[in-house]
Amino acid sequence: MRPAATAKTAILAGAFAILGLMGSFGEDAQPGGRPRGNWTPEQMRQRQLEQIKERMKPTDEEWKALQPKIEKVLTLSADAGLTVGRGLFGRRGGQPAAGTEATPAAAQSDAEKAAAELQKTLDNAEAKAEEIQAKMKALQDARGKTRQQLTEAKAALREGLTPRQEAQLVLMAVLD
Repeated sequence: MRPAATAKTAILAGAFAILGLMGSFGEDAQPGGRPRGNWTPEQMRQRQLEQIKERMKPTDEEWKALQPKIEKVLTLSADAGLTVGRGLFGRRGGQPAAGTEATPAAAQSDAEKAAAELQKTLDNAEAKAEEIQAKMKALQDARGKTRQQLTEAKAALREGLTPRQEAQLVLMAVLD
């Protein structure tokens, strides 16, 4: 499979995963399963982890070992730009959505910092093409580095899984 096709598949899978997540918020959902908008990214990540655990059915001991690995894969996937969730929680220009807090600069990944720099450059109507290209290259390089880390994190996660658990994570697009 071509790299572009793999990335598109991952993005689509991430979109469907998020839509599935958004439809399962119980009492905090509007008719049709849409969330009311009171969920922070941290709450959504916690709910996502709960759903993963529910589907995988690990023992408490297994979950204790698997949870940090799963969290690392989810974080690196978002940092590599392989999920669409990041754009759903923020507004144009990198501003956080109402009711959420921006990630402190010190806690941002290199890819998040590069994305913020590119957005800042794009927001400047007088930005030169060379400047835009340089910022875009920096983001692509940061995402490439993150993709390599993601490949390693996925391999580490697979080491502790049963075939059934691995299959559940593939269905949920946590693994490919």
